[in-house]
Amino acid sequence: GLDQANTILGNYVTQVQVAAGGVIEVTFGNNANNKIVGAVLSVSAFDNLGSVSWSCTGDVTLVDKWLPSACR
Repeated sequence: GLDQANTILGNYVTQVQVAAGGVIEVTFGNNANNKIVGAVLSVSAFDNLGSVSWSCTGDVTLVDKWLPSACR
């Protein structure tokens, strides 16, 4: 299984968890820019006729200009 959400962390991330429907939620913190501390990036996988497509969105705090470039 997956480790506890608060044990999956890094320089800019305080936790990673799998939410309902398999959505991966990444919470920013630690050394992240103060403007996105506490913001959540949600990453979802979709079946694309035999391959996997990814989609990502940010919560209210994580506006488009602060999303990873692959998510814009």
